[in-house]
Amino acid sequence: MFSAQRIHAFQIIHTHKALDETGASTRVLQFGSKRGLALVSIRVVRGLVAAYMLVFALATTWPGAQVFNRPEPFVMGLPFNLFVLASLITVALGLLALLYVSETRGRP
Repeated sequence: MFSAQRIHAFQIIHTHKALDETGASTRVLQFGSKRGLALVSIRVVRGLVAAYMLVFALATTWPGAQVFNRPEPFVMGLPFNLFVLASLITVALGLLALLYVSETRGRP
């Protein structure tokens, strides 16, 4: 089963079923142009999102937030701690969009 869809910074060329190390069937995404393709497993995308959400939680709660808790320097008109928080949310939005596309691939 092959399909194609465009996403902002990259293009997902195909998605297909492949066998992993244990012989179980898993979906695989191919990113990039037709000349240079990189295969990314759904498990890798899920792991990446889970790891980032853990970093996100640690960076926005008490001991981790102290690293960014300073009003200066101003970045794009925002205090540094607010800029870091906005950046973390923006990256999380992109990763969750990638996870959504990879999870819903091939469903009617």
